[in-house]
Amino acid sequence: MSRIIPKTIRARRLEALLAGVERGSLFDFKGLLEEWPSDITSSKRALCVLLEHLRADRVPELDLRNAGEAAYKLLLCRESFNVLSGVLDRMEKMREDHVRELYVVLQEHLPDLLAWFSFLGENSAVIAPEAATQFGPLVAANTLRRLLDKDRVKYLQADVPALEKLVDIVLSMWMDSVPDDVSEDDEYLEPDDYNKYVYPIFRTFWSCVKEESTREIVVQKMLAFDKASHRRLAHCFTYRCEEWATTYLDDEDSMDNCSDFVATVMLSQMLSRAVPAFSRILAKSAFAAVVMESAMNFPLVTTKPRVVPIPVQIARLMLYPQPSNAFECLQIVPELLEYGLIDILVHQLLAPRPPGSDPFRDWAGRKPLAWLYHMSYHPRISDALYYSIDRLSEETREVLWKSPNSKDYWPIFRRGVDLYEKAYEPLDPIYPEDEGCIEMITLCDNLEHEAVSGHPIEFIDSVQCSGCQVTVYCSEACQRHDWKAFHRQECARDRLYRINRQLEGGWISHRTRMMLFRVSHRIIESSIPLLNVMPHTRNLKIVVFADHTNYPLTLNFFELSVFLDVAHGGKRKIFSDERSMALIREYEVQENDKHHLIAGIAPFGEYFILTLGRFVERPRPVPIYREEGEWEDISNSDSDEGVSEEGDGSDDDLEKDFEAADSGESEEVASRDHREGCNADDDDAPTQCASTHSGDPDDLVEVEMPHLVLANGFVRVIPVIENGQPLDITVPPNLFTHTLSKKDLDKLPCII
Repeated sequence: MSRIIPKTIRARRLEALLAGVERGSLFDFKGLLEEWPSDITSSKRALCVLLEHLRADRVPELDLRNAGEAAYKLLLCRESFNVLSGVLDRMEKMREDHVRELYVVLQEHLPDLLAWFSFLGENSAVIAPEAATQFGPLVAANTLRRLLDKDRVKYLQADVPALEKLVDIVLSMWMDSVPDDVSEDDEYLEPDDYNKYVYPIFRTFWSCVKEESTREIVVQKMLAFDKASHRRLAHCFTYRCEEWATTYLDDEDSMDNCSDFVATVMLSQMLSRAVPAFSRILAKSAFAAVVMESAMNFPLVTTKPRVVPIPVQIARLMLYPQPSNAFECLQIVPELLEYGLIDILVHQLLAPRPPGSDPFRDWAGRKPLAWLYHMSYHPRISDALYYSIDRLSEETREVLWKSPNSKDYWPIFRRGVDLYEKAYEPLDPIYPEDEGCIEMITLCDNLEHEAVSGHPIEFIDSVQCSGCQVTVYCSEACQRHDWKAFHRQECARDRLYRINRQLEGGWISHRTRMMLFRVSHRIIESSIPLLNVMPHTRNLKIVVFADHTNYPLTLNFFELSVFLDVAHGGKRKIFSDERSMALIREYEVQENDKHHLIAGIAPFGEYFILTLGRFVERPRPVPIYREEGEWEDISNSDSDEGVSEEGDGSDDDLEKDFEAADSGESEEVASRDHREGCNADDDDAPTQCASTHSGDPDDLVEVEMPHLVLANGFVRVIPVIENGQPLDITVPPNLFTHTLSKKDLDKLPCII
């Protein structure tokens, strides 16, 4: 008898509560949630009573003439959604068959709920204007997050249109939850307010993107976005990251609450991988700079065990998955470097760890130093990397070379990127009158340039073909000659090639192409001594193949006939086009050893950059100040080490604004002040670097020095993946392979 009475009392109490809810008694809503029935029949009845207040026809019209009625409906709406959210939370402990039956009731009322969700998302302050401007979306988000829970969203998948509408509301709430214009005077929320008003909206969006079925809907809707919508979404991600960092900057528990910041960055990366158009907009926005700068405001060291510092977490996310295309690489990587990526990597290198362990073992298999080395082949990234390393203190740089934790990583990385850094430095003028004229485009794609023009390729300025904008020439005579020989057949094809590469972000401008040949120039200089000491290479036509995909750089030396078998994907010969074969034949017929052929391959996002260049050794007068005892040493020297960096005589001796040849991708290669003198630690530095002179023009004399000049060359960008299949470079057996050693790399700055 004692067991029957409580059930009867509970039943009567439930009836009273349901009657009160039906009448709209605000007090009874809370009581109903506290005494929610456990049997499925009563649960379904209570849910139906609750949902009556959320019918679509009860959505109020915001009109001052019926403000009192609208306010009462909104209060009932708020209490109804509070109870519904509580019931959805209770489902975690219910039997699955009970949850399924309750979701059947919810599906019957989904059209009504959608009407209310839309109303609340679009009218942010209607529930309680005095509380917060985001209170309307907050009420909707609290319920939507529970409704779309990963364990229960399966019950809604049968109603695809309704599910799509729910996801659309969530996406709209996320995008509309930030102000359009942001100024420095805007005040961000306090941590408590952030957790109350921003967290529910973020967690709802996170649930949609994390769950596969709803993520597909989000992606499909984003694929239909216009540019303005993509920019709005990118702005939302940027604002939320900056807002979190500002809110928690001085908070002692920032490490405990950083999951929102990290997850926001993770969401941006997930969506950018799935929607290429959004990826480009996000890369062009300030997102990467804001995220890295915000992360670097927090300490790189934490006292809490097994807690990864915020900057390290963000760096791992921004590099994994790595920027997947060339456009992203050029946009994002310089910003990451500018705002502290190198500082994070240095901290990882020097942080205490077990002997022999990988400093980047927690980076999901990523080798960030090797990845940055590969990216630095491009001048823009090399320049940003130079500045970021230059900002390190002298003490830090010294420790990096000597510390047991970093000595197996940093020296290899630093010597590798030094090759590109030195090659891309602004050139010193040979003569004082050349100063200010050293960065013009010095290229000519006429393979018989010298025979037609009568002067070397280094003393020219170039203009591009107006049809394809791919080939460049020093004069109309060279253009006419090349048109008859090759370009008539390739102009239309080259135009299509350029347009495709520009659309995909893989276009290499003429200025960048010229600078890539500087790398080839330096590599050939280092290769000549190697070939001279190899007896079995004499009387052979040797091709140097620089493989920049390896870390560090490796040089493969092929006999010419073997080199022609280098293939892309094992089947398509990468140097078999008519222009390449003509360049190779020109090298083959040369009878002296003053001609050199160098090819190269480097990763560039979703592409490989291929280079092929023929260089010629010829004497060139170099101005040197006469000094007692030094002049004789220089003039009688047969070694290339007698040439100083200041008198390098590289391909670029003149500089002026290049207007016609650099169309296509808007690319500026940042210039930096040329460092004077040589490396103080370089034992092989020539004597001139340390010498002093009066500067008297009468002491200036000319000496003929061996000098490499680019005779012909081209750069091509080919896809890594073709027809959905990854294609690798197939390299045939070579004479020998040489990895640039410390001595080679140390000599490079003073070889040219």
